Amino acid sequence: MSVFIYGPPQSTYVRTVRMVCGEKNVPYELKDVEFGSADHTTLHPFARIPILRHRDFILCESSAITRYIDQVFDGPRLRPEQPRERGLMNQWVSTVNDYYYDVMIRSLVLPRLGLAPLDEKKIAAIKPRLEHQLGVADKALGEHEFLACGELSLADLFLAPIVAYVMKTPEGGRTVPGYANLVRWMRDIMERDSFKSSAPPL
Repeated sequence: MSVFIYGPPQSTYVRTVRMVCGEKNVPYELKDVEFGSADHTTLHPFARIPILRHRDFILCESSAITRYIDQVFDGPRLRPEQPRERGLMNQWVSTVNDYYYDVMIRSLVLPRLGLAPLDEKKIAAIKPRLEHQLGVADKALGEHEFLACGELSLADLFLAPIVAYVMKTPEGGRTVPGYANLVRWMRDIMERDSFKSSAPPL
């Protein structure tokens, strides 16, 4: 095995990298890492995940990792060739990292999973932002089959694991079904082998 992915399977970013490998048919081994340990900081100077090791090459940060996998390995392209579509893909990846993750995972999913302090008032307060973000994605998916264009791209693989978690919360269970384009897109993503094979343990 020449490709190793370090990080827990519950992480949405680890799942994104695993889905990219799945879409590219790249065999990999998922390896756990003790957060903050010497082994961890040797692989990532800021003790974050995921981390990729490909032979003797170590790469950190999911945006860099996913682009590297797409460029180095054969298989379907996950970055559009046309500049505008690639720009939209890059915009979506940044948007997911900068906005969606904070609202959907940090502020909603982690408290609901008991991995962060639960404050019902704070969760209620993010409802407008949650609905806005779902609406923005729904609008984009009304214009294209996938987020950035008519084909699956890295953008979809960054957002899908996050929405999958949101759908398991009471707020997501009530809200997501109201966005028909998002539901159609998520249903299609959930049928992909890369999504099924990267499902985190319950």
